[in-house]
Amino acid sequence: QASSELTAAIEEIDEGIETVTFDMSGLEYISSSGVRQVVAVHKKYNGRLTLTGVNDNILNVFKAIGIDKKIRIENL
Repeated sequence: QASSELTAAIEEIDEGIETVTFDMSGLEYISSSGVRQVVAVHKKYNGRLTLTGVNDNILNVFKAIGIDKKIRIENL
């Protein structure tokens, strides 16, 4: 399950790291569990999370719940 893989990967990130970037270009859909994990990483790293490659469907979800105002989203 992708959710448990993401949880394991998050645990391996050094908390002293300056920025955490999630490349979401491979995602077509995000579940509520995925949204919770994104928010958890944002909180764990004190706002040092950046999301890239967010497709329009996922971006619309983030906008609907206000995540786009709290987490940096960079779509190039």
